[in-house]
Amino acid sequence: MAVFDNLSKGVVSRRWGSLVAAGLLSFTLYGCGSSDSTSPTPPPPPPVVIDVAAVIAAAVANPANDAAVNSSAPFAVMNDTGLAAVTVNGAPVVNFTVFSDGAVKTGLTTGSSTGPNVVTFLIAKLGTTGSPDEWFNYVYRKRTGAAGTPVAGTDVIQATHDSTGTLVYNPAGYYTYTFSTDITNPDDPKNLQKVVYEPGRTHRIALQLRYTNAAGELISVNPYFDFTIGADGKSVAVTNPTNTRQVTDIRSCNTCHEKLMPHSRPRVDTQACVLCHNPSTTDEQTGNVVDQVTMVHKIHMGHKLPSVIAGGSYKIQDSDFSEAAFPQDIRNCTKCHNGDESPAAGVAFTTPQGNNWFNKPNRVACGSCHDGIDFATSTGTTLAQAAAIAEGAADPGGNVHTSGAFGLTDDGACVLCHGADKGLAVKLVHRTNFVTPNNPDVPVGLTQFKFELGSVVIGSDMKPTFKFRFLKDGAAVTFNPYVDADSVMLPGFSVPPSNRSNGYALTLYLAYSLDGASDFTTTASASFDSLWKAGAWTRDADGWYTATTSHVVPAGAKMITGAIYGGLVVGSDPATGLYIPAYFVQKLATGVSGNAARRAVVSNAKCNACHDVLGTNPNFHWGARNDATACAICHNPGRANNGWAVGVSSFVHALHAASIREKPFTWHYKAGVFEPAKIGYPGNIGNCSSCHLDNTINFGASASAAAVPNMLLNTTASSTIVDNGSNSPWAEVGVNYGAAGADTNLVNSPITSACTSCHDNDLAISHIRSQGGSFYEARSVADTKQPEACLLCHGPGKIADIKVMHGQ
Repeated sequence: MAVFDNLSKGVVSRRWGSLVAAGLLSFTLYGCGSSDSTSPTPPPPPPVVIDVAAVIAAAVANPANDAAVNSSAPFAVMNDTGLAAVTVNGAPVVNFTVFSDGAVKTGLTTGSSTGPNVVTFLIAKLGTTGSPDEWFNYVYRKRTGAAGTPVAGTDVIQATHDSTGTLVYNPAGYYTYTFSTDITNPDDPKNLQKVVYEPGRTHRIALQLRYTNAAGELISVNPYFDFTIGADGKSVAVTNPTNTRQVTDIRSCNTCHEKLMPHSRPRVDTQACVLCHNPSTTDEQTGNVVDQVTMVHKIHMGHKLPSVIAGGSYKIQDSDFSEAAFPQDIRNCTKCHNGDESPAAGVAFTTPQGNNWFNKPNRVACGSCHDGIDFATSTGTTLAQAAAIAEGAADPGGNVHTSGAFGLTDDGACVLCHGADKGLAVKLVHRTNFVTPNNPDVPVGLTQFKFELGSVVIGSDMKPTFKFRFLKDGAAVTFNPYVDADSVMLPGFSVPPSNRSNGYALTLYLAYSLDGASDFTTTASASFDSLWKAGAWTRDADGWYTATTSHVVPAGAKMITGAIYGGLVVGSDPATGLYIPAYFVQKLATGVSGNAARRAVVSNAKCNACHDVLGTNPNFHWGARNDATACAICHNPGRANNGWAVGVSSFVHALHAASIREKPFTWHYKAGVFEPAKIGYPGNIGNCSSCHLDNTINFGASASAAAVPNMLLNTTASSTIVDNGSNSPWAEVGVNYGAAGADTNLVNSPITSACTSCHDNDLAISHIRSQGGSFYEARSVADTKQPEACLLCHGPGKIADIKVMHGQ
């Protein structure tokens, strides 16, 4: 009777425990006591009973099993109980549990996936119709094609979830859901694609789960489980990673997107997205197939798609991605895909099939970006052709691809040219000219440069002396002496002229603050070219150059910082050669008592989580200004351009907040080339910690708090405002606001300048002005006002702490 009592609380396991030993012992005693020479058949040992409730209770006590941080726990825990996570003998039966805040989450319902505390279910098998492998969903719906699309008036098929089955909560602490779809029957009304059930293939079950935790926060997760189905209909976990398909990790996506959640529903993991976004799903508003591979690549390629350059568009439902831009070089495939065991810092989280992008080239993946190519006929437009045509050049031709050239209609020929060991291997043709975390390999023979800044010393004459090295492929270079106009500083390379790189050739730079200001006020520079021609440096045996510049630092200067930036052009013609930047370096100067670095407010690594290497692609300053912590050296509060403040706290915020501003940010606007007002931020624009260091946005950090009394007014308008499409709407066209620093300049108070870069509506500006902030106000007026009172309410720990208001 005790055994039956236990069975009512637990499950029978195939695993044998102490009861097995007890059974064997009883059989031995029975045999010894019998005079019959023929031993009787022993009775089967009693089954081991696992108390499901006890296993769940033990698991829920482990914070690592919280569904918010561990998406595998809802199914892994069920496996530990001995219950099958999934049973298929018709309509699938799914067992799962959800832990939140040290307790089982109860009260889940199924149905609409838009509400709180709901769960819906996805199930698919992994198969192939050629290359690559793909997921075949068992559940579909019909939608009628929208007017004006290639599928207008006709039914399109879309993979979807199952939500009309039966969900039961078991007192032991788990849920059981029975699908409304019989996946073993290809004629089931919901299996519109007649997907054939193959139990031996890898299957995936995924939950679209949304619930509230103890703090009232809405949690969205997609627990999933990969399995095959045994002869008894019960799931067997897939433990060999080669038997599944995981080409990217959602954490790689979220380095830019923070919390990727399209559809505004609990669809937050790429491992769940692929179950619906497969080649069987068509968008009813555009007729586009929204297969994950094609759709995601096209979205990120956006304005660079050959089809878009040729005048087309790429849309999904009512979203137009034709102007979407990837915030780093689109060739950096490892930003999203990486299968290496030990990836470099800043690259994708690893997945078993993360290296498919170069190991398994195919027309679907490659053709999603290179969408101008017709692989069936070897015709169409390559990316290079599309770029040339966009610049007004004639079509250079030269598009030959294997499918047409060899008469093939599948992906078998791709590896003939693009296999991993071929001259046109995918990994090779995606190399960039500049070494980056996501693209560490450059074309063979292409030189890479590196700066080393040993010291910056301010001498007794207040002139700075720089000690530096310039490395070429890791070796310290020796510059040729200057003799005459035909001399070359470094054989095989030339310094780009000012019209090539906006003046940012190899340059020593110095910046400092005056009058106790907490921001840089003054900059000075000396080009390598001028130092070389003047013979103003010496070299030691280790390749270190020492150069003293002519600039005299004023007495009382602080935050004195030296830097080197720029690059060289490969070849003797600086106008046409390939420009290679080096990484920006900076160092605090010594020799001046009390010299201290400018407060740190941002992290270069955080910026490069999206940008890979800031400034290289999308390109600004020709990639030579690739350190976010150094932008404030030049972009100081005293600089303005055509009515816009271009201090770093103003323009960087305005660029990233372009999509939420009321007034378009048009600084440096050039029609058809760069339209900053169209920049979209891929993450949560309110999450300032995506870029900023802790407690800097609310001035809670000690260095930030100390800087507040000495921050400077930000110039917004000086000189004459020109109506050229890039002018600010708050500065009057045709008015000359005087030279920089004049009382007639228009200015913003410092915190106001940062906040109004995002919050530029009339209500916000009115509120700021009412609290003493200056917004586009004459310097002569702003100078006489009391300091802005922002931090009285928005400072650390205050009623409207900036961090709290931004949800951090």
